[in-house]
Amino acid sequence: MSSLYWRSGLHPFFAAALLLGMGIWLVILFRRQRSQHSTRRTAALVLPKAGIALLLVMAYFDPVWKVVRHPDEVRKLAVLVDGSSSMQVPDAAEGTRAARSAKLLEELKDKLRPVIACDTYEFDREVKPYAGDRATTDPIRETDLGASLMTMADKPDIAKYLGVVVLTDGGDELIQNARLPEVPVYVAGVGSNPEGWDDVAIAALDAPAVVETQSKFTVAAEVVVRRGSDRLVPNQTQAQVLLEEHASEGWLVRASEPIDLRMDRQRLELNVESPTERGPRDYRLRIDPLAGELSALNNVRVFSVEIGRDKLPVLLFAQEVDWDFGTVRRELARDPSLALTTLYRISEDRFVIQDNRQEGDQVLEAGFPTEKKVLDLYKCIILGSFPASQWQPAQMQTLLEYVRQGGAVIFLGGGSSYAGGGYGPTVLEPLFPWRLDAGGRELRTGQFAVNVPVAATNHRIVAQMAKSLARDSGPKIQSLNSTGPLRSGAIALLETNAGSGSVPVVALQHYGQGYCMALATDTLWKWPKASPALKDAFSQFWRQAVRNVSQWQEGERFLSVRWDQPHYRPGERATATIGVAGRYEAGQVHLKATVRGTAVPAVSTTGILPVAIQGQDAPETHGRDAHATSEPSEVLDIAGALGSENEFTTSMVFRTRGEYVFEVKAFVGEKLLESYSKTLRVGPVLNEGAKLEVDHAFLDYLATQSGGAYFREGDFGKLIETLRGRVVEQAVAMDVPLVQHNYVYLIVLLLILACEWTLRRKMNLF
Repeated sequence: MSSLYWRSGLHPFFAAALLLGMGIWLVILFRRQRSQHSTRRTAALVLPKAGIALLLVMAYFDPVWKVVRHPDEVRKLAVLVDGSSSMQVPDAAEGTRAARSAKLLEELKDKLRPVIACDTYEFDREVKPYAGDRATTDPIRETDLGASLMTMADKPDIAKYLGVVVLTDGGDELIQNARLPEVPVYVAGVGSNPEGWDDVAIAALDAPAVVETQSKFTVAAEVVVRRGSDRLVPNQTQAQVLLEEHASEGWLVRASEPIDLRMDRQRLELNVESPTERGPRDYRLRIDPLAGELSALNNVRVFSVEIGRDKLPVLLFAQEVDWDFGTVRRELARDPSLALTTLYRISEDRFVIQDNRQEGDQVLEAGFPTEKKVLDLYKCIILGSFPASQWQPAQMQTLLEYVRQGGAVIFLGGGSSYAGGGYGPTVLEPLFPWRLDAGGRELRTGQFAVNVPVAATNHRIVAQMAKSLARDSGPKIQSLNSTGPLRSGAIALLETNAGSGSVPVVALQHYGQGYCMALATDTLWKWPKASPALKDAFSQFWRQAVRNVSQWQEGERFLSVRWDQPHYRPGERATATIGVAGRYEAGQVHLKATVRGTAVPAVSTTGILPVAIQGQDAPETHGRDAHATSEPSEVLDIAGALGSENEFTTSMVFRTRGEYVFEVKAFVGEKLLESYSKTLRVGPVLNEGAKLEVDHAFLDYLATQSGGAYFREGDFGKLIETLRGRVVEQAVAMDVPLVQHNYVYLIVLLLILACEWTLRRKMNLF
């Protein structure tokens, strides 16, 4: 691309006057010469002078030729087209998502040609050459967006590409810590507005990750019915939701519940008894496909439950039972992964122990223990609201030592808690995350709106709770303990505005090697009865609170391992924090960690709708290891954790689906202290098509993480303009002054002068 412009500093008025004057001079010169010579001789005499005058004016105006040069004649772009089963959903009048993606691809190629050439690939579980929108006999083609992006990142020549363009509906779940290419990733989200669909979908599912053998557990689900038109069966008002368990003979129905198709959104709970064998089991929730609905892919949810894993022991203690204490007890008792022991007073010197019993807990019949070894039976202790006068000094000191050496305690609010209960001058005062000497003693009543502070939004205890609170019109509490300012290092997880500024309602602090949490209200028990959103928030808060403050983690006697995520998908990076119990000198403990992958082929289910089994499968039940291929072990790098002498971290990237065996060994000198092993099942949590809605926010985040951008299907033209703009940005603009370029101007001037001299010589004019 090139253009011509002038660099004269002369005002346009004077420039026009100069050109006009030169024109008048040439006319006068022509008439004067014409009066003495013929027309031919006059032209021969005037034209050289006109040429010289033109060159002089040109030199004054300084013409510049602007030339734009690209570093390469043709730039390359990698294009990934989603070929998974969800792309075959006909969610718009223009056809399926795959057909629309093929049209967008052709538009991209046409409008970028010849400046940018496209190398096209398609992906589902892996990246392969693009074969176009075609019919396939595969029943289910699952999406591994993270693994596909990692494959592109590993291409040896990826740096030569201008970027990577992904045409996709995004898959079914978010990708955390994905490894992205070193070039920008531009994502085009293909999918229509779900408000116009005719569809029945299982929109959400809540199932426990761990249950005991032969115990009842509950699976809750939310079903959404969309009626964009009248194509969904108008005469059918009910459908059955089936809960099935995968066994050697196939999928067996364990429970069922009817749903009302006239309701837009409804929640249901199904109860099922766990099997007698320990180990992971596969379940699925499904609705038979209905005539006229958009797709049957989102009628199925497959999930895994681990049977028989050790429970987290929790002690709930109070001097007297109130509504707050009772509601917390019921909530924790419903959690199958907790072993809840309840202790409360029924008379002056008599206490009752209920729920789970442990060996050695007989001393609890005399009240709260005075020996730390009894408290060590529990990972978390929850204390009700009662005054400090009802404690014995030995009990307080035992609780303080328990927390200092790694235990966890949660204090419930109320009229007899904190300063109002006389705890200011006691040895327990340092355990509270706020200072009691600067706060009042009264328990205020009223309506206090609560929210999760911005600083705590991503904290594991309240991350899910925050989402539930956002669904409620205005979450409130009806009582508030007077608290002082937070201690250094403490964090508010829930707060309210009480007139003088933000006041903590729930706060957490680190004390010694343990954690302390305190609640400044005794009316959270009202939330489960207020609304479904607050009921979910109450449940999520308590289930996450006891797990996180107790630092519940896997491991053996000396080794403990804490994983940064409960589940991993292909393309994600996993980080493990390894703790070594005991006191050792610097450099005395040596760790060796390895990971070995076993690729597991996809397994299709049998029944009304074939879907791939996800989650933790028991090999002895499903026989997957028959065709598994094992890879050699990879030794992992281990680094010391910042601020801790006995903690170490290591990380690994899972490239494909399958089972990965992680092993770590701890050596003290040359002696093996202990070893730890865990089998990680890597794969999507959700089955293909479980969520057909395009998650625009996630795709936008994914693109911006790599320096690219996200565009919706209707804005695809902006993506093309952005890519063309990238080429223009990399182009080099050069200014070529014509008067100075390669002496052309001087040569032309000399040629005109020589020509005029020759003509005048032939005419004998000198």
